[in-house]
Amino acid sequence: MLNIVSDTRPGYGENEDVFMVQWHPKAPDLLLVAIADGQGGQPGAKVAAQQACRLILQAAADSRPWSLLWTQKWERLLGRIDRALRANADAGFTTLIAFAVKRNKLFGAACGDSALMAVTARDVQVLTKGQMKNPPVGSGRAAAFGFKFPLAPPWTILAMTDGVWKFAGWDQIREKAIEVRDPEAMIESIRGAAIRSTGSLQDDFTLLVICEDGKKK
Repeated sequence: MLNIVSDTRPGYGENEDVFMVQWHPKAPDLLLVAIADGQGGQPGAKVAAQQACRLILQAAADSRPWSLLWTQKWERLLGRIDRALRANADAGFTTLIAFAVKRNKLFGAACGDSALMAVTARDVQVLTKGQMKNPPVGSGRAAAFGFKFPLAPPWTILAMTDGVWKFAGWDQIREKAIEVRDPEAMIESIRGAAIRSTGSLQDDFTLLVICEDGKKK
């Protein structure tokens, strides 16, 4: 059974993180996810993050379901969104991760320094570790990094902005993702690790956890 839990909180000032989750309208077992972190200190950061998530999920929903189980498709979609934001005078720069999950398969693309981790009984991988931080989405020159990963239940996916991994630390995130089975408790423990390192949240904190326990409803 699939379980989706999230937490998003501001660091200082306005929270410029955005995430969106939806099912494909023509494939009820195809989950579409996007997460973005608007570039702080720049005008239009929140608009860029909102538009990036909305536009890429809209484009994915308009695509044939089978095509989204193909890395190159997500790379093309991300490139299209990059150019669309570049043409929008109200939008600044943002990170972007977008992906599809269908049963035991995950395909997507990313640009920036937000991160995606996948945890199975056999493996723990940061799927976005090869992405480029710059040029950012919205520049018109963003380099999309495609990724894919086989998911064997039980599995857990953690999508996060840099306010999570920079302050909680990858060792703590891996430990909590493996040891804590309840996704709400997992998020709480990772947020606690981020706060302990500095005494308070130093950046916007957005963490989305998707778990599949392999059990039937």
